[in-house]
Formats: sequence, structure tokens, C-alpha cells
Amino acid sequence: MDGATGMQFPTRQIAAWIGAVEAEPLSPRAQKCARHALLDWAGVTIAAADDPLVDRLVKIAIEDDETGNAGLAGRDERLTPTFAALANGAASHALDYDDINTRMRGHPTVAIVPALLAISNTHNPCVGDLLDALAAGVEVACVVGEMMGHTHYNNGFHNTGTIGTIAAAAGAARLMRLSPDRTETALGLAATQAAGLKAMFGSMAKPLHAGKAAMNGLLSARWARSGVTATNGVLECDQGFGQVLSGGFSPKTIRGEPGAPFGIEQNIFKFHAACYYVHSALEAASDLAREHGFKPDDVEAIEVGLMPELHKVCDILEPRTGLEVKFSIRHMVALRLFGRETGDPSIYTDDVAIERDLVALRSRIQVVPEDFDSRTTTRVSVTHSGNQTHARSLDVGVPADDLDRQEERLVAKFNALTEPRLGRERAQNLRQAMLSSPENAPASTLTDHLFGSEHMPDLREFWVLG
Repeated sequence: MDGATGMQFPTRQIAAWIGAVEAEPLSPRAQKCARHALLDWAGVTIAAADDPLVDRLVKIAIEDDETGNAGLAGRDERLTPTFAALANGAASHALDYDDINTRMRGHPTVAIVPALLAISNTHNPCVGDLLDALAAGVEVACVVGEMMGHTHYNNGFHNTGTIGTIAAAAGAARLMRLSPDRTETALGLAATQAAGLKAMFGSMAKPLHAGKAAMNGLLSARWARSGVTATNGVLECDQGFGQVLSGGFSPKTIRGEPGAPFGIEQNIFKFHAACYYVHSALEAASDLAREHGFKPDDVEAIEVGLMPELHKVCDILEPRTGLEVKFSIRHMVALRLFGRETGDPSIYTDDVAIERDLVALRSRIQVVPEDFDSRTTTRVSVTHSGNQTHARSLDVGVPADDLDRQEERLVAKFNALTEPRLGRERAQNLRQAMLSSPENAPASTLTDHLFGSEHMPDLREFWVLG
């Protein structure tokens, strides 16, 4: 299909690319980035395995007799594939510590991987197919994110929930090897279920967006395979996804430049367990404190320059809970200047939201609207004792060039998140499997360490591909 046709009918072109018999192979760099995304997903999901939201979702699933053979990361229970995707997706976004992609303007991996693992539990594809399907889902997330533009997010939609549902369906369709026609149907079924509001930030509903995206994306692929129909051209059609959910929809071609980097190569990983739009401010404030030697008590005033449209996202003025702290750039900067380990998910408690010293420093921080070339750029200006003022602008929203260094940091993060729950040996085995398993190895080489190795019946006939 040529580029002009792809621009005119982007849904069909995306479906044809996903369902191609001879799919574009991943580059070695893209493969490594896919493994990094999978490793990071496992770490943040296992660390949140007993999150109150996850406990509730699992409890309700068991009460409703949704027990099955699909595993839950870091937990002993097993659910049906659909509800495992929901629980794993919610867990992976619960700490707000998962990867992002600025082209999608959201969190791709948490929506896609739980759907793929729900399939892998029963079909057991090879590791290479799993990585390929993850990369395909991220590619779709990126191109749909670009089509929707800033308007979709600025209007209050949470891209992880909306675009993530379409991306999860795309990844599932790739892994299930649906035909282009069935794949286009899956995209339509996903789009009509896509939802997620930014008003939910700071509550349990935000990570629920990722779980529902994974669940609904998986269901969409299964329904499409079974013959459920949907309107074609859902992205571009009249009253379709693009027209209804974005005033700035602009059709684009997936993989329009052969040989260009894959979208998964542009995933960015978090090293602070909070909203990504506060990360540049945290790094800038830390740099200034380290370079100029001031302490929290020395600070007279701090000014943070932030893109105007982000004030509703990450500037909760008076957070009341640990979840809300993650979306309060003022409170987060105060935490960082007091030397708190913002990469430790356990610090985000309700008590820390009202801690006197933090609240006092927070009151001296002003957030002002400021335009930058990148939404992830922030300027921090600190005035401290002696009326000295120092400023730093920083943008952490740039994919890593050095993948070996990125892997070192991700391994350290993974170890810190998983060893307390799994033990060192099991965590090490899982890490090695995710980073080093041969492409032709069965996916169970990963999931046996992730979910445990209980015997599961052979359900391949249920997941017949095609």
C-alpha cells in the first residue's frame, strides 16, 4: 500500500502493516529496547502486585468466578485471560513508574504487555514473537498519538486509556496473526471502547485506565477473530475516533520512512515514581542544590516554569494523598530538595502529603506558565540565602543514546523493585530471562519466573491463530 493511500485510509494501512505475512523485522536496537520495556514493565508491576486497587480487582474477579489459567505478576492467583489483563495492566500503572513515549503522549507498555501475556499464558508463542508484537503495538500507539495531536490530551483525554486501547488491540492482533481485515475490525472494536479522563489523575481510576486498555484491546482482537464486526476506517471516518476525540486529527502513514527508528526505540523510562511532567523539575532542582550547596532551610523562593497546558496535569496545589503527591510538582520538588528518594514507591504515603517541613517548603514554590519547544522541558529558579538566584532549564524527555547505560539503570531499578517480593534468586532469573532468552525460546521461559511455573493445560486450540 503506497503512502498516499495510507494517508487517505490510515486505519486500513495500519491494519495491513500489522497483518503483513512478511512483517518488517525489528532492528537489533529495537529488539533491545523491547526487552528493556518488558523488563521495566515486570519490575513496576511486581512492585505493585499488592496495591489496594489490584487487591480489589482480583477479589472481585474471584467472587465472579473469573478464575482461570492466566497468571498475575508477583501474585499466586490465576484468572481468566481477560481479567488477568485488567489486573496486570492496573498494577503496572499503579506506581506511575512505567515508561512513556512522547509521540504517543502516554504510557504504551502498560496497555500492551498485559494483553500479550494473557495470550502467552495459553498459546505460549516464542520470545521473538512477543517482542515483535510489543513493538508493533508501540508503533501503532506512536502513529495514532501523532494523528490525534496535542488537542486530544489537552481536552482532557488520558492517552494511555484511549490510544492505549487501540495499541493493545494492535499488539494482540499481531501476536494472534489476524488477517488485515480482522485486524481492522479489531482496531474499530478497540476504538469504540477507548476511554480515560485526566480528571482521574491522583486516584485509583488512573491506573485502571491502563488495565481497561489492556483488557479491551485483548477482547477486541478476540472478538474480531470470532467474527464480530465493526465499522471500517475508525480512525478517519465520519464520527470516528479522530473526528470525535480530537479537533486536530491529521492522518499519517505508519512506518512512512523505511529504515527509520521504531517507536519502541523512543520509549523513555522513569527513575522517579511520579508523573513524568515533574521529572525535569526534580532533576533541575537537584542539580542546582548540588552545584550551589543550599539546603531547604536556605530557600527563600522557587519559581518553576511549566508549559501552560500541563498545570492541570501536575500542579495539584494541596495534595491530600500519596497518589496526589505524584501530581503535585511543588510537593515533588520539596521532596527532592529534602533528599527523599523519589524513586522509592514506598515514600508516597498520605502522611507525606501533610508533612510540615515539606508543606512549608512547598508554600515557597510558585509555578508559572512558560512556553518551551518540548512539553517535558521545565525551568527551575531558586533564590536562597543572601538573595542569590540560580536557574536551570532541563528536558529529560529524550530517549537514551547509550542503551548499555540505560540497561544498567533499569537493572538497578528492577532489582530494587522486585527482590523484596520475589527474593534475589527468582528476581535474577526473571531479569536474565527477559534480557537474554533466545528469540526462538518459548515465552514460558519468561512467564514461569513472572507468574510461577504451575502446570497449565494445553489450550492452543482455543487460541488458534489466523
